[in-house]
Amino acid sequence: GSKSYVNHPLFPLENTVADLNMDMIGRVKGVADSTKENPMTGPASVFVITDSQSKELRAIADDIDKKSPLDFDYSLSGRDNPLQLFARSDHYNFVRKDIPVLFFTTGLHTDYHTSGDTVDKIDFEKMEMITKTMYEIGLTVANRKTRLVVDNPFSKW
Repeated sequence: GSKSYVNHPLFPLENTVADLNMDMIGRVKGVADSTKENPMTGPASVFVITDSQSKELRAIADDIDKKSPLDFDYSLSGRDNPLQLFARSDHYNFVRKDIPVLFFTTGLHTDYHTSGDTVDKIDFEKMEMITKTMYEIGLTVANRKTRLVVDNPFSKW
């Protein structure tokens, strides 16, 4: 997947200004569906995971968040978070190439990777809200006249 892509990109990585990643954006916290080890978001929030590689990207996301029906929750961000979600999805291969990321997820649920994870538990309206919000962030980044500044590149960690 993403590791292969960053090692053999279709477009030069120096032309990639950001990675907006989504994984598991369809669930909403339900009764007994969330624990400290399996945090979930409610109907109008989404976890946005980053490690602040770019203050400009974060500012764009925060501006879009103010206009969005969603509330962004950054509480699972960072390399030091015990759940290590920052390093557990496809976006991390872009981080390693000094490309800033925002990773959107509704969280981990108690039937993650089990037969109990069924389609009837997906909130398609929430998925649509998250997708539209990510689109607005991507469009804003794409329409910039300048490249995002990477203030906190992986190569300096």
